[in-house]
Amino acid sequence: MQRQHSDSDLETSLEDVAGLIQTILEDMPEPSEEIIFEDTLLQWFYEAQRHDPPRLNHPRISLYANEKAVYETFEPVRQGQTALNQFAEHIDADLRLYELSNRAGGDFSDRDMALAITYGLMGVSDGLDCLVLIGHEEDAAKHGAFPELSSFSDPHAAMDFLKDHAHDRHGAIIGAILAARKADVPTMITDPLSLSAARFLGLIDERLISHCLYAGPIKCAQKALLSDLNLLVIDNDDEEMMAQTALSLIAHWQSLFYPDRDER
Repeated sequence: MQRQHSDSDLETSLEDVAGLIQTILEDMPEPSEEIIFEDTLLQWFYEAQRHDPPRLNHPRISLYANEKAVYETFEPVRQGQTALNQFAEHIDADLRLYELSNRAGGDFSDRDMALAITYGLMGVSDGLDCLVLIGHEEDAAKHGAFPELSSFSDPHAAMDFLKDHAHDRHGAIIGAILAARKADVPTMITDPLSLSAARFLGLIDERLISHCLYAGPIKCAQKALLSDLNLLVIDNDDEEMMAQTALSLIAHWQSLFYPDRDER
């Protein structure tokens, strides 16, 4: 497991992020209509990754939390003592815990939010085959006002909204989703915080989250976030461990892609 800190020396702005979003949209190829797999989920993975044959040697689990949660709630994760650590080892995945601030939404400058997004962008590296996003927020009401929105006129308007309403955990996860879209990395979202970040990008242009799948509980908060959003969903309501459905799916796909892989 790696714990990472943001780099205060990075130079970026929300205008740069808006430009990156526009570039990603301009460079995206037309979606393929060819059906390769009968399994809908496997077809999604293939189309998101755009690699033939699909690869799943290097998955990554990225957990974003505020400073307080990193040293309290997720101390057992840092010590390698949880089921999440064991499952990450089982699927040969990196497990990274990203520490953000304790500040609430709307308390960030243009540069603060741009740095948070850049922090998330840096979490997707070359050779990554799949990304599982876990965002932690104790109070569901702090996920932001994203369910109330219907769309943004352009990426610049979206950035203005983000600075005024979101916090840096949103920003980092938004950055990770954008980097994964740019690199064709299938991305599994497992919680309301990450789902609100995906919704934010989907309200700019749903192509920005065409590589995403939601595998988590569907309760009131999630239903609001999923409304009018064209996102593939796996209902994980009965699962207790965070991200268990996504990790089980990766293990299943690995057994299909690599039938000679040693049983663990």
